[in-house]
Amino acid sequence: MPIPWNIFENQTKTYLSGYQAKSEKDLAKFLSDKYDSYIKTGKTQYQNGIVSANKSLLENYIYIALLDARRGKPLDDVSKKIALGVVLYWTTVKMQIMVPPPGAVSVVTNVVTYPGTPIKFPIKNTKDPSVLAKNLIFCFKIHANSITGINTALVPIPGGGTIPTPFPWIGIK
Repeated sequence: MPIPWNIFENQTKTYLSGYQAKSEKDLAKFLSDKYDSYIKTGKTQYQNGIVSANKSLLENYIYIALLDARRGKPLDDVSKKIALGVVLYWTTVKMQIMVPPPGAVSVVTNVVTYPGTPIKFPIKNTKDPSVLAKNLIFCFKIHANSITGINTALVPIPGGGTIPTPFPWIGIK
């Protein structure tokens, strides 16, 4: 089952529309918690997902970006800080090693080799929460497709035994 980005977007829109965040810290926590929970529903092409990640990195960068926005800093700088937080989140990800790729008998390692291309979040000066939610979640989705990794698994060889074999993967879906 793919990541339910549309549900994430709707929850974000509802949260923003209801003015539920009492501070930048509240909004940063909401976004990082939701991102972490939804991205963990995703899988690589070999059906392994995320075991853990340091979501506080993402939360801190979103918080700093929101403070910058409140202080009138350029929206491009705000966007870059959020993008950096997302990339840094991926530098801490530990992946599952449960499902071997086709032809393999077991997984030895599964690591993120590239934490994804930083995506410029098209933040606009708008009061419409649906625009912000749509743009933010769209960028999260695009970024998830740019993450790469390598799954090393044991593959049987003729005559008996196994050999460690790399299986690259692209994207979390």
